[in-house]
Amino acid sequence: MYTGIKGVRPMPIKARKVGNSLTLTVPNTLNIPEGALFSVKREGTALVYTPIQTNPFETDELMAYQAAFQQEEWETELLDSEWD
Repeated sequence: MYTGIKGVRPMPIKARKVGNSLTLTVPNTLNIPEGALFSVKREGTALVYTPIQTNPFETDELMAYQAAFQQEEWETELLDSEWD
């Protein structure tokens, strides 16, 4: 069995039924954080899990900053010289 990941030994895992779904366990040695999101697709007989990357420009922190900055811009009075 080939994992394709350097330093990770092949480890057979068993699909387990949880509710109406099947679950595949991930070895701790892969250092996958709890709650990480993946998309899955089938390629032939293989299942390929790909991490879902978040858009760095759509984080809650950045959106709050942009909203505060925009509000500040709207609250500033325009000077007559800005219209020339």
